[in-house]
Amino acid sequence: MLSFDHPLIARGFQRPLAQSTPLTSGYPALDQALGGGWPATGVGLVETPLGIGELRLLLPLAQQVTQEHWLALINPPHPLQSDAWQHAGVDLERLLLIHTESGKKQLWSAEQCLKSGLCRLVITWCDRLTVTHIKRLQLAASEGDALLLVLRSPHARGGALPVHLRLQLRAHARGVQVAVLKQRGGWPVPAFVVAMHTHWPDLVVPERAPNITPFVRQPAARHAG
Repeated sequence: MLSFDHPLIARGFQRPLAQSTPLTSGYPALDQALGGGWPATGVGLVETPLGIGELRLLLPLAQQVTQEHWLALINPPHPLQSDAWQHAGVDLERLLLIHTESGKKQLWSAEQCLKSGLCRLVITWCDRLTVTHIKRLQLAASEGDALLLVLRSPHARGGALPVHLRLQLRAHARGVQVAVLKQRGGWPVPAFVVAMHTHWPDLVVPERAPNITPFVRQPAARHAG
């Protein structure tokens, strides 16, 4: 096994990733901002507070992936509600849940899942990442034709990281607010709302039509002569 600082990692990162068809997110607004959907391969950062609907944003992707491939979740911060995932169409038989004791083992597990050729999508929660870590994970994603999404705090340190995608999420009554800070082959996109009423009508406020009151012309008052 190569160490994270092995020089082959830096050289391997220089190999361009194959351009594949994006993976639809299940949300038209997000697909439009991302040029068709989530990138098919590579490493993406999702900067988000916990519990604002970030997993609901990923559930349609998880459902799509587990139709034919495995999905790995590494070190989720809270117990997962399996009923909600199953209700969203995720095949739990193809869901791999991994808990590690250290950050080093967490990154090693992510690498092994990515390059295995079995896991099409890997989601992990990690605030401590370096450029060298990202380069190694990019290489593993390229080898396994897989996508890694790293969820981390908006306040996490680490400077600029060479990821293919970087999103920033904020809470919103109709779903989540998303800003695309960086994306491979595309431009940053200012903050917009990903409405989730169609998928989870009981959990978000539905989008309402504008409250417009029609103007009715009143007849002119008649004065007695």
